[in-house]
Amino acid sequence: MDFINNLVSGFIGLGPVAMLAIVFTVLGLVFGAGVRKSFRSGIVTAVGLAGIFLVVNVITGSYIPAIGALSERLGIVKPVVDMGWGVAGFGWSWPGAVGVILGTVAVNLVLVWLKFTKTLWTDFWSLWHGQVMAAIVWGLTGNLWLGIILAVVYHVIIMKLADFTAKENQEFHQMPGVAIPCSYVSVFGALSKIMAPWLRAIPGIKDVKASPEEIRERLGVFGEMPVLGAVIGAVIGLAAGYKFAGIMTLALDTALMLVLLPRMVGVLMEGMVPVAGAVRDWLLDRFGDREINVAVDCAVQLGHPAVMASAIIVMPIAILVSAFLPGVNFLIIASLAGIPYMCGAIVAYTKGNVFHTVLLALAFVIPMMYLASTPTIAEAFTATASKLGVMADVVGSGGMITAPDPGGEPITWIFVNLSKLFVR
Repeated sequence: MDFINNLVSGFIGLGPVAMLAIVFTVLGLVFGAGVRKSFRSGIVTAVGLAGIFLVVNVITGSYIPAIGALSERLGIVKPVVDMGWGVAGFGWSWPGAVGVILGTVAVNLVLVWLKFTKTLWTDFWSLWHGQVMAAIVWGLTGNLWLGIILAVVYHVIIMKLADFTAKENQEFHQMPGVAIPCSYVSVFGALSKIMAPWLRAIPGIKDVKASPEEIRERLGVFGEMPVLGAVIGAVIGLAAGYKFAGIMTLALDTALMLVLLPRMVGVLMEGMVPVAGAVRDWLLDRFGDREINVAVDCAVQLGHPAVMASAIIVMPIAILVSAFLPGVNFLIIASLAGIPYMCGAIVAYTKGNVFHTVLLALAFVIPMMYLASTPTIAEAFTATASKLGVMADVVGSGGMITAPDPGGEPITWIFVNLSKLFVR
């Protein structure tokens, strides 16, 4: 058991980029893509994902201090600290992590064989959301097996949501044969599929045309995504009280993101498509009636221009909402990095309409902040950090922590609150 634990922990410890390179190379070899194509696919896919992370890290690294400075100018103080994706460490360090991985993989293979799901879960990194949910259940209840079981059930639900959203994502983002089982991205993507048609039926709202192309046509040079991004970045820099150099840096970082991100997604897809096609062809040759989608990271949804155009509008609104809405006990700063991925889940259903995407994103962000503010979630995160001996600078001094992803994601919130029934 120690050998398996060390092997799995070592693999997970490689991080998402190296994991993706290995997984897609192995998939290509197993499903007959050939040695050359398999190795090229693994490397190119990993380079694309690394490029996406690099660009997203640049923009969030610029925006988080700016919005933090804005909140300080407004004199906002909240009792709970938003740890953002820093809580991902819970998922890979709690005692049941290997059990969740092995259980999810085994159940997924059985359910694919039984035709209960079309999603072949190859994106092992995205298991971290369910792992964190399991860890905070364990932190709250002390029950390791309850955490493992709930995590596997959670991942089954996410598989079905990935099935539900696969067709539209494949068509809109031009990525055939893939599915995206990524926690709140799957949840909010599924909700967008249900809600977007209602949004387009509302008088006034339905008539607003705001695709990147339409924005460009109306605003001329100021409608070009890099120029629009630079203007928005400059406005946020001014509001944060930055001097000229800081304003220019934020403006250019925003413009850079809008230029480079779609190109990095293109690199990712260049590597991914051959292997996804090989998997699909192999299955069609042997099981002609089967439709199976290869699971990929939600970063593949970031390439459309409407995604980041929407995200840079939602980010400052989200911080102001978290600052002034009664009942929200934290400032959403560290978790701003998740907003682009949320917008990426929405655009396939708004058909790239920036205005509609912003409305739906805010409709999801606000309840998510309230759920993450509930006492159970903050208590569970704080108890887990204390048990694992992490984040001592906050928890050790009596502070409390939370994270909207996954703490404010509805399924996680329900499972964590249900687990209270097992607290002795």
